[in-house]
Amino acid sequence: MIPNNLERGCTPRVLQFVPGFFSGGIESLLMGLLRCMDNSRLQFDFLVDTQEALPEFEEIRSAGGRVFQLGRFLDAPFRYQREVGRILDTYSEEYLAVHCHTVIRALPILLAARRRGIRKRILHSHTDSLQGSRQALIAPAISAATAPLATDFWACSDAAGRFFFGRRAFKVFRNTIRTSQFAFDSDDRSRVRLRLGIDSCDLVIGHTGRFTFQKNHDWLIRVFASLHAQCPNTRLLLVGEGPLKAEMRSLTEALGVADAVCFVGLQSDVAAYLSAMDVFFLPSHYEGFCISLLEAQANGLPCLAADVIQDDVQVTPLVRTCSLDEPLEHWTDALMGLADRKQDRKGSNVEIIRTAGFDTALQLEQLIDMYHQS
Repeated sequence: MIPNNLERGCTPRVLQFVPGFFSGGIESLLMGLLRCMDNSRLQFDFLVDTQEALPEFEEIRSAGGRVFQLGRFLDAPFRYQREVGRILDTYSEEYLAVHCHTVIRALPILLAARRRGIRKRILHSHTDSLQGSRQALIAPAISAATAPLATDFWACSDAAGRFFFGRRAFKVFRNTIRTSQFAFDSDDRSRVRLRLGIDSCDLVIGHTGRFTFQKNHDWLIRVFASLHAQCPNTRLLLVGEGPLKAEMRSLTEALGVADAVCFVGLQSDVAAYLSAMDVFFLPSHYEGFCISLLEAQANGLPCLAADVIQDDVQVTPLVRTCSLDEPLEHWTDALMGLADRKQDRKGSNVEIIRTAGFDTALQLEQLIDMYHQS
């Protein structure tokens, strides 16, 4: 059944549930789609836990979308459920779909959506592991309880789909980026380095990602400290926030490299910081489909990553992988080898990634079709 407002010719909307909204891969994907979208054809509303006034929220509202900031479910579950119900009672006739970008947190949202007759309820898996997460033990039970409330199952990759959905049929929607936005820019490189006090001849190892167990900053910093002991003109540039940030700051002090590490927090212009780097470093414990690695390749950066990353995201020859079982010295040598590689940062990487089908503008039509499919 088509919602009444859509029968009257109103622009269809999709309610995107992204509970812990921050500048991560899912948010980057959705904001990229939003920026490419014709808002007369489709609008995104967002349901989030985040209480802060983020610049992305103003951008969403300026584009005609709504942002519902509810706080954490566990802080007040009954109030949370009532508020979700109130939102859907008010706007359900406008929604083509409710799209949940977390399997673990989706149950109350999908339950409320089903009760109000929203015909398309999407459960989207963005990871193929919960190693090191407190959610790992409860995930199977919650997933089993949540899945019957969904009508559609999506995943960023085959591995992510199998991890949460098992034998259920699911569709793969590739994570994408706005490829041209991440092209190398020498002016950005000079500007960011000048602001951070990084010399033009310094070797900058960089990383973008949340400070969580998944991203393995502990190993990243230890490998950098080893490299810095051999090459004092090296710097480490870390873009992002997260619960382990203070602990990682303490680690840089304990290892004596605090003065060589730049913690720059969340940045709206990630591409400029990628341009300031010389090597991108991603020693993750696990990944779904890693958007940050795709962005680094578009920027022309040589990339060193743990071998847990999927083959699909290794789109260019820029990526080298190592096992986390290898000794620290092996990783240090690998970084050194990539740093010595002469790389044309203004090469064809953007076009390679676009041709491989990871450009947001090219994938947008597929997404709109998927939302409209019965």
